[in-house]
Amino acid sequence: MNMQPFRFDLVPAIQINQTNVAKATEKGTQPTPDPNRGRETGKVRFACFVAVIAVIIFGTAAPAARGGESVPGMLSGRVVRVADGDTLTLRDGHGERIIVRLAEIDAPEHCQPFNQRSRASLTELTLNRRITVKVLDIDRYGRSVGRVTVEGESETVNRIQLRRGLAWFYARYARDKSLRLLEREAARAKLGLWAEKSPTPPWDWRRQHPRGTRCPAVAGS
Repeated sequence: MNMQPFRFDLVPAIQINQTNVAKATEKGTQPTPDPNRGRETGKVRFACFVAVIAVIIFGTAAPAARGGESVPGMLSGRVVRVADGDTLTLRDGHGERIIVRLAEIDAPEHCQPFNQRSRASLTELTLNRRITVKVLDIDRYGRSVGRVTVEGESETVNRIQLRRGLAWFYARYARDKSLRLLEREAARAKLGLWAEKSPTPPWDWRRQHPRGTRCPAVAGS
């Protein structure tokens, strides 16, 4: 619904009264009672009343934090689904399902080599376990993008996926540039996807294989 901004104007009523007073002052007489003054005053009072109601309705009806979270930028819950190596779904304390995209990394796409191994790694790390998510952003698909930590652990799952060589450092959207060092260490040790001579980054893979195209035969999945 397209809501038009509420406006009301008190200036005409005020100007009318000021004009009457000025004329009376020039003649040295009392201002002539304005038969419409009571009507104008009633309009002003009604406008003020409507303005107060509008502020109460539209000014205070701020949306509640998603999932009822009391701490801005934080989510918590149990992981109920793992879609791939960088995307999972958690169920929070209110029963709401929230899709979480791991920030600052990019895992192999569906049909891409090492996609299944990356997904299996994230499943082993998180499925049916409680996690907390430090939300950094909401992407265009409505997913909460953040750093995921499993309850009782100190290192984020994002870092572990990089350390295992099962995701790329997503420089375009990364805030923590030190993550690149983890990627380099994994590549140097030829871990995971780095066992291939020239693995294709997911962002290039997506451009080369638009949605709807058939999966090519892949190895190392």
